[in-house]
Amino acid sequence: MRLRSLVAVGTACASFLTSGLLASAATLEAQAAVALRPSDARSPEAFNRITGVRELADGRVLVVDAGDARVVVIDFEGNQSRTIGRTGSGPGEYRSPARLFALAADSSLLTENGGRWFLMAGDSIVGTVRGDDAVMTRAFARMALGADATGGVLALSMAAASGAKPSPFDSVSLVRVSRIDGAAQTLVTLRPLMSRRAAGAAEARAAAPGGAATKRYALPLDGTDHAAAFCDGWTAVIRRDPFGVEWFDAAGKLSARTAPQPLRKLTSADQAQLLRWMSSHTGWPPTADVSAIAEWPTHAPRVVGDADNTLALANGMVLVHEPSTAARPRNNARVYARSGRVHTQLTLPAGYRVAGSGPGGFYIAVRQDDGAERLQRHPAWVASPSLVCAN
Repeated sequence: MRLRSLVAVGTACASFLTSGLLASAATLEAQAAVALRPSDARSPEAFNRITGVRELADGRVLVVDAGDARVVVIDFEGNQSRTIGRTGSGPGEYRSPARLFALAADSSLLTENGGRWFLMAGDSIVGTVRGDDAVMTRAFARMALGADATGGVLALSMAAASGAKPSPFDSVSLVRVSRIDGAAQTLVTLRPLMSRRAAGAAEARAAAPGGAATKRYALPLDGTDHAAAFCDGWTAVIRRDPFGVEWFDAAGKLSARTAPQPLRKLTSADQAQLLRWMSSHTGWPPTADVSAIAEWPTHAPRVVGDADNTLALANGMVLVHEPSTAARPRNNARVYARSGRVHTQLTLPAGYRVAGSGPGGFYIAVRQDDGAERLQRHPAWVASPSLVCAN
């Protein structure tokens, strides 16, 4: 079943006015931190690794647990949860659910890592996107980075110069692919999927003496820039180095960006703090020994890991989790408005990660002592403008 035949193009959504193309770094750093408001609901069960959260119109919440390969719907008011579908290869069955993106009304796009995509209506899987679908054939490794209610899917596209075979060391294009006809619009060029420094470290680990007796861990600090898609067709791109946020409107035009912020040198004190943050925030690596890391970067990262550390909020802003270092010891998440400026700096307790948002508030994945995660609902920490695309 094809994606474009199942989801109607959404009506035009309200968008925020943007002011100015460039926001200064001084403005970005001037925002005072606010604390998370107390939770008003908690999931009745624990999860392994929450990678997708979608609030439905009736207040129930869809949750993708990539660690346990399942999709769950939670009724916070009734303190109940139920698994949707099951593991398998048949109709309505999934093998490795990864991300969940809001489409028009109460429909959603559920994706697998390198596998199939599924269409959901409310809490039901209603269709499977075929592998030869025009959108999937244009998405690198069949990986979607986002989707919107106006007919687009955000994806990566790889191409090499002079007809050579693409490699992970080549720059990649960020494209918005139409669900209607499969046409692809290139928005911007992103950094390569893998750095040669990281590849060199992997080769060194493989050749290191001691084999399995000397366990070393690789930090997920490299990779391409992050991107987030919004239901009204806007896109946010978060640059790793130098750090910055760029906004593209529904027509694919650059609308605003922050002033690029060069990364500072990573110190030995930073290493210990960064390792603590990563262990509590992502569950990886499972060590507090800085000498167990295969190779440390030369500069302190402002963005780490996979794209679920960057979140498209329901109010049209983008949230970026920033890893802790000695200079930035707290567990902070910055919210950027479409003007390119910081709207809020949210200070979270250790082990807390914003996993989703909606009219009901913000959904926080809280890592437990045993490594599992609980999902908590928290009221918005500050009054927000009306949603960009309401359910």
